[in-house]
Amino acid sequence: MGPLKPFVEMPAGPGSPGAPGSPLAPGAPGRPGGPMGPLIPGIPEGPLGPGSPLVPGTPLAPCGPIGPGSPGSPAGPVSPFAPGRPGCPLGPARPCSPGYPGFPSNPEDCGMYFPEVKNHPDKYLQRCPESVKKWLKQLKNAGKILLLITSSHSDYCRLLCEHVLGNDFEEYFDILITNALKPGFFSLTPNQRPFRTLENDEEQEALLSLDKPGWYSQGNAIQLYDLLKKMTGKLDPKVVYFGDSMHSDIFPARHYSNWETVFILEELLGDKGIVPAKAESEPLEKKGKYEEDQLKVPYFVSKQWGSFFMDRLPGLENAEETFVPTWSCKCISTYSTIAIPSLEAIADLPLDYRFTRFSSNNSATAGYYPSPPRALLPSEDSAMVK
Repeated sequence: MGPLKPFVEMPAGPGSPGAPGSPLAPGAPGRPGGPMGPLIPGIPEGPLGPGSPLVPGTPLAPCGPIGPGSPGSPAGPVSPFAPGRPGCPLGPARPCSPGYPGFPSNPEDCGMYFPEVKNHPDKYLQRCPESVKKWLKQLKNAGKILLLITSSHSDYCRLLCEHVLGNDFEEYFDILITNALKPGFFSLTPNQRPFRTLENDEEQEALLSLDKPGWYSQGNAIQLYDLLKKMTGKLDPKVVYFGDSMHSDIFPARHYSNWETVFILEELLGDKGIVPAKAESEPLEKKGKYEEDQLKVPYFVSKQWGSFFMDRLPGLENAEETFVPTWSCKCISTYSTIAIPSLEAIADLPLDYRFTRFSSNNSATAGYYPSPPRALLPSEDSAMVK
């Protein structure tokens, strides 16, 4: 029948299509405000009766055009994973795999993206460098508690980690949290987002608290921090959180939980300043991977948009143009403790290496490791950076 039309969220109160008292004729194709326009192919024309998409309690085929979470279903508003809506994998609806029961709990098995990665992981995933795996083991052997927090569902997380880290990936971490639904993981309370146990990748009952390390689903930073207090025996354990998303990782972890944050920013690879290593007196083992050998500049710099870090303001009349930090650049120095191009950049450093952090007492470029991006460095032919 062709691709489905995008759903449009509708109010659930009186006056909605099909609701009692609505002036709109029930079942009228193309009615104003209707979520789908013309009648859906395969649904009998006429008044809303059994089989109509807007009648609560209608049996909804899990592999059909309307699944649980569609308009009129007991689940309520349109699911964010409905075909055509933001958050749904690209392409028209695809039946869920028989191996993963239930569309709402396994949206990652529908669409085009997730099935493609699951079927061809070697085509899309890179193995973790041995230096990073060694670094993780060193951290754990030093008594650090390692956590993995991802918004991916458990089955997809397992596939990625087995391919990237190996079948023994669980040995690298003390606590694994999947379907964390960040950034809500940091901002919501235990009542709003409790932790749940998992059984065969299916979420089970909600937990009142976390008593031990393990693999959990959903949850919140408040109860996680309580568990870390128990495990460390400290009233105020320090957490260093690594993430590559300002929206889902860095901002919420700093703003809501006040954790130290390490922003993994691949744009540093494409806008890297050529700066000699400062501490020549330091022993070789004190230097990270990228402090000596300069990287080949990849494709990260956009020819259309220019630098990720700086923008140019044209000068008035004979005045020189001015360079100003972008909004993204300001967010980095505000919410990140440090910013690095990858974990590999710090994996060879000793665990007690002291980084220079972003702070009001340091320059705006202090927290970039191993060096600031080239766009933030003063040059002879550039105007003053504000």
